[in-house]
Amino acid sequence: MKYQLITVGPLIHEYADSLETELLRDFEELGLDNNRYFEILGSSHADQINWDGTPVMVWFGGSGQEEDKDIELLNSFLEFNHPVFPVVKNLKKYADNVPPTLHKINGIEWDEARLAADILRAFRLSRKQRQAFISYRRTETRAVAVQLFAELSLHGYRAFLDTASVESGVDFQEALWGRMADVDLLIFLDSPNALTSRWVYEELARAHNLGLGVLQLVWPNHS
Repeated sequence: MKYQLITVGPLIHEYADSLETELLRDFEELGLDNNRYFEILGSSHADQINWDGTPVMVWFGGSGQEEDKDIELLNSFLEFNHPVFPVVKNLKKYADNVPPTLHKINGIEWDEARLAADILRAFRLSRKQRQAFISYRRTETRAVAVQLFAELSLHGYRAFLDTASVESGVDFQEALWGRMADVDLLIFLDSPNALTSRWVYEELARAHNLGLGVLQLVWPNHS
């Protein structure tokens, strides 16, 4: 899964490079490979947007001409309730520098550090302690799941593993769903028979319903 930032609007060429530099530095500090996990797209690449993921849009507002394809993509983001950050030079002229559909959304004045922080929050990457949920089939991948749990914990994640994270005497499914609602990422150990597990199937379905990012780790010789 890639974190996708979509940049559009009349002043995109004035600000986009500075924003990209700031975000690439932030991703590096988070220990995420920019080439593997992050991409910036324009409206000409709308067909590459993963609407089931967590795409984020920045509208660089100004007095220039608004392109029809930018407006069309903006309307899609608003329709699907994905985050849109309208950016202008001067908030006093906000209504004059953005489309009417953005008037109800709070805009911000250009500040690459603040905007990058807002985008990371929208990607759910800005917690002091990021949280990950490991979904796996016990009979096939338990040993690897335990190793992954240890490595994630070592690298600053609060990881959830069913055998290590649910206390005795607690309603297991209630605890499971409760933790999933608060995590940033689900890691799916895709072994040959993983999807035959009712638990794994339900965890993936809930992750989809919650709009969580899913990292799929495919087992060797399994497609």
